[in-house]
Amino acid sequence: MRSRMKPEQLAKVRAAAQNTNTLNTLATQAVGGGNATRVQQQKAQRDLTKAVGAKKAAKLQEQAIQRAGASRKGLGRLFG
Repeated sequence: MRSRMKPEQLAKVRAAAQNTNTLNTLATQAVGGGNATRVQQQKAQRDLTKAVGAKKAAKLQEQAIQRAGASRKGLGRLFG
Protein backbone atom coordinates (compact mmCIF):
# COMPACT_ATOMS: atom_id res chain seq x y z
CA MET A 1 0.00 0.00 0.00
CA ARG A 2 1.34 3.40 -0.92
CA SER A 3 2.15 5.84 1.81
CA ARG A 4 0.01 8.95 2.06
CA MET A 5 2.89 10.96 3.44
CA LYS A 6 4.92 13.24 1.29
CA PRO A 7 8.42 11.97 0.51
CA GLU A 8 9.97 14.62 2.78
CA GLN A 9 7.79 13.58 5.72
CA LEU A 10 8.49 9.92 5.10
CA ALA A 11 12.24 10.56 5.02
CA LYS A 12 12.01 12.48 8.30
CA VAL A 13 10.08 9.67 10.00
CA ARG A 14 12.50 7.03 8.73
CA ALA A 15 15.49 9.05 9.96
CA ALA A 16 13.89 9.40 13.40
CA ALA A 17 13.21 5.66 13.54
CA GLN A 18 16.79 4.87 12.54
CA ASN A 19 18.09 7.22 15.25
CA THR A 20 15.86 5.55 17.84
CA ASN A 21 17.06 2.10 16.78
CA THR A 22 20.67 3.22 17.07
CA LEU A 23 20.13 4.68 20.55
CA ASN A 24 18.31 1.54 21.73
CA THR A 25 21.15 -0.64 20.43
CA LEU A 26 23.72 1.50 22.24
CA ALA A 27 21.69 1.36 25.46
CA THR A 28 21.42 -2.42 25.23
CA GLN A 29 25.16 -2.75 24.68
CA ALA A 30 25.91 -0.32 27.51
CA VAL A 31 24.09 -2.53 30.02
CA GLY A 32 25.79 -5.69 28.76
CA GLY A 33 23.12 -7.04 26.47
CA GLY A 34 23.95 -8.92 23.31
CA ASN A 35 27.11 -10.50 24.77
CA ALA A 36 28.96 -7.17 24.74
CA THR A 37 32.46 -7.17 26.19
CA ARG A 38 33.49 -4.70 28.87
CA VAL A 39 35.27 -2.54 26.30
CA GLN A 40 32.20 -2.53 24.05
CA GLN A 41 30.01 -1.63 27.04
CA GLN A 42 32.23 1.31 27.95
CA LYS A 43 32.35 2.55 24.36
CA ALA A 44 28.56 2.26 24.03
CA GLN A 45 28.15 4.13 27.33
CA ARG A 46 30.40 6.97 26.12
CA ASP A 47 28.71 7.17 22.73
CA LEU A 48 25.23 7.14 24.25
CA THR A 49 26.10 9.83 26.80
CA LYS A 50 27.68 11.96 24.10
CA ALA A 51 24.62 11.59 21.86
CA VAL A 52 21.83 12.33 24.35
CA GLY A 53 23.32 13.46 27.67
CA ALA A 54 23.71 11.70 31.00
CA LYS A 55 20.08 11.79 32.18
CA LYS A 56 18.58 10.54 28.92
CA ALA A 57 21.32 7.90 28.65
CA ALA A 58 20.45 6.60 32.13
CA LYS A 59 16.76 6.50 31.19
CA LEU A 60 17.46 4.59 27.97
CA GLN A 61 19.66 2.12 29.83
CA GLU A 62 16.96 1.53 32.43
CA GLN A 63 14.46 0.90 29.64
CA ALA A 64 16.87 -1.59 28.05
CA ILE A 65 17.18 -3.43 31.36
CA GLN A 66 13.39 -3.56 31.68
CA ARG A 67 13.05 -4.92 28.13
CA ALA A 68 15.42 -7.70 29.19
CA GLY A 69 13.01 -8.66 31.97
CA ALA A 70 14.13 -6.76 35.08
CA SER A 71 11.60 -5.13 37.38
CA ARG A 72 11.20 -1.36 37.47
CA LYS A 73 13.14 0.85 39.86
CA GLY A 74 11.80 3.32 42.38
CA LEU A 75 8.18 4.41 42.50
CA GLY A 76 7.57 2.92 39.07
CA ARG A 77 7.20 -0.45 40.79
CA LEU A 78 4.22 0.80 42.75
CA PHE A 79 2.54 3.12 40.28
CA GLY A 80 3.71 1.77 36.94
